[in-house]
Amino acid sequence: MRIEYYPTHLFSDSKESRESKQQTKKESKASETERREEEEIGRKMNKTALITLWVAPEEHQIVKFTFDNVWMDFLPAAWLVRIDGLRASMEMGQPFQGVWLPKNLSIHAGLTLANGGYEATYRRDFSNYRQADVTSRVKVKEPEGR
Repeated sequence: MRIEYYPTHLFSDSKESRESKQQTKKESKASETERREEEEIGRKMNKTALITLWVAPEEHQIVKFTFDNVWMDFLPAAWLVRIDGLRASMEMGQPFQGVWLPKNLSIHAGLTLANGGYEATYRRDFSNYRQADVTSRVKVKEPEGR
């Protein structure tokens, strides 16, 4: 089963996180402006991110998810660097019965500068998982005097 959605709070701080930050320091006008700018970028990132989940219904497990950012022209310094695309993906595998762990992770980004376009790719494969087998014995000592 494939599920696509646009998140509403993926790039936003939780209410508790914001409250704790405000309690620890008194905000100056400069930091208040900076906080507003960060919140605005987070709000726009939430509107332009597309999350796709692949779910194995019989396992009740997410087996793959992708994060695509479909439009990022609102970022600061867009005049200097344009982000053409950003995609991250993780696949899950079942190396042991009933245990789901990451199988691979990939990130791809495309950007354009004044001198041309560039692409960057990162991929990481996870393998050779080992299952820990442990045996233990608990021995209870009887109190002395019995």
